[in-house]
Amino acid sequence: MTEFIARIFRSRSKRASVLLAICGALAHASACCTTSEIRWHDGAEPQRTILGIDDRAEGRVSFYDLPSSCWPDDSAAAAASAEPGDLLPNRSEDPIFTGLDAGSLDNFALLRDRRFALLTNATGLDRNLDRGLELMLDAGVRPELVFEPEHGLYGYLDEPGPDGIQRDRKHGLRVLSLYSKRRKPSPRHLEGIDLIVIDIANLPVRCYTYISTLTYLMEAAEENGIELLILDRPNPYGFWEAQGSFLQEGYVTFVGAAPVPFLYSLTPGEYANYMADLRFHKLKLSIVKVAGYDRAEIDAPLRKSWINPSPNIPGPWHNATLHLLRRALAGVRSGGRRPARTQAARRGDYERFVSPERLAV
Repeated sequence: MTEFIARIFRSRSKRASVLLAICGALAHASACCTTSEIRWHDGAEPQRTILGIDDRAEGRVSFYDLPSSCWPDDSAAAAASAEPGDLLPNRSEDPIFTGLDAGSLDNFALLRDRRFALLTNATGLDRNLDRGLELMLDAGVRPELVFEPEHGLYGYLDEPGPDGIQRDRKHGLRVLSLYSKRRKPSPRHLEGIDLIVIDIANLPVRCYTYISTLTYLMEAAEENGIELLILDRPNPYGFWEAQGSFLQEGYVTFVGAAPVPFLYSLTPGEYANYMADLRFHKLKLSIVKVAGYDRAEIDAPLRKSWINPSPNIPGPWHNATLHLLRRALAGVRSGGRRPARTQAARRGDYERFVSPERLAV
């Protein structure tokens, strides 16, 4: 079953990356790293991007991919010189580039001439551990609004955020907490916004609230005719197959909003693609994929450093795994919230959940 799931998530575009790598071996890499033109609407200034584009679902879902010919020259050497460590027996020597890395190398072409809102937090770092928000501002692309998930923009809060629009003192940005009395932005908050960008690391466990916030933002984007863009990231459970019970209808809560197994083992982009097929049929969805990522390589989320997704999970394996087990055994009870009621999953449920047509990216 694990090998079956691993095959599902290897995308067709990865074969294109292999061909581009061969091209780079035969000629100078820069000769193969080409650009294409993108335009968001009639009258908009055209932008040039190095990312490969794969449109699906009649153009409603788009995948962007960083070709290996466009990887920085120092990436292979940096990966080869990294120490494997005692807990990483299945380590790859290939570099990994998150959606943020790809966007930054592309000079954020996908965000230019857009009025966008951004969901991010302390995990929104690139391969050099620079904050994505800072990189965007330095590149001259400024979000109109920043959404905070649970634990806030800087990842240290353990209580609900303030209600309403706040101002970030450092950059003067408008910030809206989605872990407050409000869990979803209103049409008034989204007025003038034409893109919602997601850049956040997630543990693929149903009770983890980042995926609930993403689900509500997908709902808001569809309701308001706004495109949603995922800067995808690996997850530390990617090499485990999906398992656990599915959420029972009528028991949806903020710690149980996703119709997936308890451990659903998807990246944010894979989850969004699944939900766009299952529920959000009118949503315009774009995903910048993780380049060089193979979920069978257990060190994928640990390249460079582990960034705590919350104050309660300071370590990648010991603490993240204990978090999963603690939530499973505690009936998903957290902070006095009503526990989500679940039902046992049939084999057919898993087969539908992991169908190649639904999840392949």
